[in-house]
Amino acid sequence: MGFDYDLIGANKLKDLTVKNGTIYSSVGNTYKFLVLPESNFIKPETLKKVKELVEGGAVVIGKKPTQSPSLIDYPKNDEVVKTYVDELWGKDLVKDISVSEVLSEKTPDFKIESSDQTDLSFIHRKTDDADIYFIANARKEARDIVARFRVSAKQPELWNSETGKIKDVVVFKENEDGTTTIPLQLGIEESVFIVFKKPTIANHLTSVKMELEQPKSELLSNLEIVKAEYGTFLQEGLIDITDKVNNAIIDGELDFKMSRAFCDCDPAMGYKKELRMEYQIGNTKHQIYAEEREHIKVDAGNKPLKVLKAVFGKFKTETKGIPENYKTFEITNKIKELVSSNTFDILISNQLIKNQIPKEIKQL
Repeated sequence: MGFDYDLIGANKLKDLTVKNGTIYSSVGNTYKFLVLPESNFIKPETLKKVKELVEGGAVVIGKKPTQSPSLIDYPKNDEVVKTYVDELWGKDLVKDISVSEVLSEKTPDFKIESSDQTDLSFIHRKTDDADIYFIANARKEARDIVARFRVSAKQPELWNSETGKIKDVVVFKENEDGTTTIPLQLGIEESVFIVFKKPTIANHLTSVKMELEQPKSELLSNLEIVKAEYGTFLQEGLIDITDKVNNAIIDGELDFKMSRAFCDCDPAMGYKKELRMEYQIGNTKHQIYAEEREHIKVDAGNKPLKVLKAVFGKFKTETKGIPENYKTFEITNKIKELVSSNTFDILISNQLIKNQIPKEIKQL
């Protein structure tokens, strides 16, 4: 949503203070509001601290609890909880609303204005005289983005922590809502610090436009279409090692250490990797989830053993289970026909397979 947050345990709640409606942690971090967990249970001492915070001007939101999670002083503590709840929620000192409702009318601290907002993260920290943003591109591809920062009247600077170089951002736009928009170029898995510290330079570029004349497409003299497939493939950072694992089965037994040496590959260099495998013993299917360097051993006894799917690499958080083996379509001859007819701008669509409908996202 363009807003940063931190998690805090109930045992650390006592260290929070409030000044002018802003919540301060014991180490000086500041927060605009506190969100209580979505639970029916809460300790009386937690509600006592919540009351102290809201009376000091803090904004606190959360679901109305009903009882204490502890049997200490039962049922007295349940009555104490009820008393606090009636006062805090009954007088609207704590609001039972969602985070999105609270933030709906607030300007995001950081916002990606370009269309693709995935695989980007940020952290914002403040000092007495500067706003420091850390922007990270998690993709294995370079990308151009347009980002909006909730800072105004300050000159943005690019700080490269690897080289130590600091340079002023030349192109940026100051918006009427107190934000600054900056176009950024991020390399493969690159991160950068954007620091706002100095006063804004009076004369700076707000936008640039590049116009390039597209050269006429011509067939390369040494171009050879070797193979072309269309369909759904594994996401970046994963590799299918089903055949390699099947080849490791000896006399109905699978015994190997899941490592880069085993698969002779490194699909996600520098990342912790995982094996997800589905196999069948007789008529029964099983699954294995294993970390890199973990030992895998499967003994089928006298029954036939077959590996149905084995995928190794870095799985995204949203990737659940073992990726399916979707059908792909051989389109080598189709691509050769298009190229031989001087068609070099080829639309990747189901027309390449005569409008058959493969599952999921299509790729070439």
